[in-house]
Amino acid sequence: MNIFEEKINFKELNNKEFKEDSVREVIISPILKALGYSAFEENRIVRSKSLEHPYIQFGTRRESIKIIPDYLCEVNGEAKFILNAKAPAENIQTGKNVEQAFSYAIHREVRVKLYALCNGLEFIIFHVDRIEPALHLNVCEIEERWEDIIKILSPIAFLKPHIFNYKPDFGVRLIKSGPTLNFECHFIGAWIGTLGRVNDDLFTFTSVIPFAEECLGSFDFTRAQFDDFMRQVPADKYELIKSRLTSYPYSYHAESKSESFEVTFSCKLGDRVYCNDEEYYFPLKVVSFK
Repeated sequence: MNIFEEKINFKELNNKEFKEDSVREVIISPILKALGYSAFEENRIVRSKSLEHPYIQFGTRRESIKIIPDYLCEVNGEAKFILNAKAPAENIQTGKNVEQAFSYAIHREVRVKLYALCNGLEFIIFHVDRIEPALHLNVCEIEERWEDIIKILSPIAFLKPHIFNYKPDFGVRLIKSGPTLNFECHFIGAWIGTLGRVNDDLFTFTSVIPFAEECLGSFDFTRAQFDDFMRQVPADKYELIKSRLTSYPYSYHAESKSESFEVTFSCKLGDRVYCNDEEYYFPLKVVSFK
């Protein structure tokens, strides 16, 4: 992922001429643009938002807000996080810069859970309810660790955070590795995750498959293969599984390993990749259960 339009010489950031305004222009603006924020869209950047009541109350003590952050980012009109730029010489790990950003984030006119600071050398994201940073990295690592930032600050992270808990799809990873059309996989003792009846002639199940990292595989089988599949279901689960797949709710989900069971089967490439707003997945076709 190329975030920055021009290659940054990070040694130059120690130059006294590289100040806070340069951090905003060279570092922060490209990051927010790549995340999907702009000045005019529904995922909007509000610059230097002032407060009608520029103070915060701690019990009987009133503290004035001494900063107006450079960026307040909104998703669908709702404030989600603030981001403040500092010069490279400024401390953004602890001290007054962090404390002031926190006081702004929790202000009654803002009330966001996340606040971030960047001094050109470091990029740190804090959560108002936690002690340790949510993310702390060097700016030179941002392109390498872009996925980590997306999972916290992108609009989709606020709208659909659950999608980042999805495991990569085994079928998609498999076809990208370039198997031939007559390719066939064999699995011995794969643990069932979910089972479901798609229609009168199609059933499907999932299983976690190691493929460089843990992936989730989807495997389809037909009504003609149903009996062969059921022969691998343990006796203590047989009636429950059969009932779930042949009558409502037409699905079974193993919440734990004790509710799961192993199947042995071979499979081949499926016919198509499916996609929705949240993921791509490529089911494989079961050839036989044995």
